[in-house]
Amino acid sequence: MTKKAILLSAVLFLFLASCQNNRDMTRAISTIFPTKDWVISDFIVTDFGARAEPGFDNREAFQAAIDAAHYAGGGVVFIPAGNYEFHSTRIGTVNARVRQGELDFNQQFEYQYTLRVHQSVQLRGDWIDPLTNGGKVQGTF
Repeated sequence: MTKKAILLSAVLFLFLASCQNNRDMTRAISTIFPTKDWVISDFIVTDFGARAEPGFDNREAFQAAIDAAHYAGGGVVFIPAGNYEFHSTRIGTVNARVRQGELDFNQQFEYQYTLRVHQSVQLRGDWIDPLTNGGKVQGTF
């Protein structure tokens, strides 16, 4: 082998090795239903423990996937086709400026929520348009 071929082989090997260890690479996802575009995501709710099973509370698994995407700088959270149930909620607090007549003060309010979806995160499911499916609704619920 020539020096040029050896050098090229070494560079190719290092590139492939770095790709294997690079967690920033996204995954192409195969969907059940046809789609007009590619589904790309590093965050799939089933990787975080979500299950489309009757009676299973998926809130924690969904929130873990959403938070992982947010802390990674944002991204798409993919939800495979299925019926995902949520049975629990969380309590959040927010400070708000309140005015009463001439008084102006901050007050803390509590609110109940199921999922906190950060601005940097998009949720994407797998579904088929009921209009093209004889009115039948199928996909991610």
